[in-house]
Amino acid sequence: MHRLSRSPVVLSVLIAVFASICFPRALFAWDDHRRVTRLSLESIESGTVLPSAVFETLESALPAMQSGATREEFANRLGIRGEKVDWNWAAGEEKPLSAVEVLSWSAQEPDNGMDQDLDLGPDQKYMGGAAGPSSQGIRHMYFPKWDWRRPLATFHFPVRAMGMAPERAQLCLDLALRAAAGGHRFWSYRFLGWGLHYVEDMGQPYHASEFASVRLLPLFTLFRGWEAFIAETTRRVGNFHLAFEYLTDFLLDRGDAVEQAFRVPDADAAFKRALEGSADQPVKEAVLRLAEVSNALAPELAAAESTLMGKILLDRNMELIPGFTDAQGKPKIDFKAVLADGASAASMPPSTKKFFKTMNVALSNTGVAARWYVNAFILRSR
Repeated sequence: MHRLSRSPVVLSVLIAVFASICFPRALFAWDDHRRVTRLSLESIESGTVLPSAVFETLESALPAMQSGATREEFANRLGIRGEKVDWNWAAGEEKPLSAVEVLSWSAQEPDNGMDQDLDLGPDQKYMGGAAGPSSQGIRHMYFPKWDWRRPLATFHFPVRAMGMAPERAQLCLDLALRAAAGGHRFWSYRFLGWGLHYVEDMGQPYHASEFASVRLLPLFTLFRGWEAFIAETTRRVGNFHLAFEYLTDFLLDRGDAVEQAFRVPDADAAFKRALEGSADQPVKEAVLRLAEVSNALAPELAAAESTLMGKILLDRNMELIPGFTDAQGKPKIDFKAVLADGASAASMPPSTKKFFKTMNVALSNTGVAARWYVNAFILRSR
């Protein structure tokens, strides 16, 4: 793979591809950020580490935010679609809400449209465009600059670093700290939850790598024309990206042991040491570390996924971008059959073991980073 990835012919084709199109992407890195957040933060008990909170209107917190007198002005300064935000979530709730409850709910919200259909800069055309669901991509991804040591995983066009996820995570932490300093605990958790979303997105390897495997590049289709090549490449990239997310959801839905990956980290050892040993490092720096380890993991994930269910994902009739279910509402992939209903069995085949090992690292990295982010808030709000 590495010899092929260094081929001038292949790199020329890749440059042509990414210079001329922008792939539609699945930009909802973890389909259920609520669950990812809860699993990652279960060790943070409400009332001990983070006190519970009661609902309050945004308007009551705005003077402490110094970011506009109205919610419309506040949304404009943040550069978000204010009409897509449920500002009054939990209004009328009489009992206090646990910190994890507020964080988990809020962590899902950036996928509800607040970052869509905005003009976010020249790199946006390379990372999902400026319209539709994929337009939020530039804020929900980060591609490290091209590195000759990882020529395929770090390849994208332009070859410079691109994406705003680390900056958005920093911005949301700053907002959370301002709200906390002003005594507005509910909104400090809301903003912190938004930031958790961007942190968690960077734990998904396909959000840190444009092109994880040469198997996703169907050179043979060039004989059928450029449009056929683009369509097939888009289909393959989408299938691999989405299948990983859907399989993660499938395992979590059935209560699989993969849940433990968030709770008992089997993360990248160097990454874990770097974060857990320094809660006061800049947020952007920590999230960039996560993006780097996710990028490095992407080829391994793509290879494991290819071995486990490559025939299914590469089948010309498989198309996950429009949705995971067919016209009859039936799942397009029978994950139970893929895993031979033995995902937790000691006798699982090597291909399944390899996939689970790689998945566990990705989920563990996400859990480590989520906990670090919340701990960074706790440390800085004292």
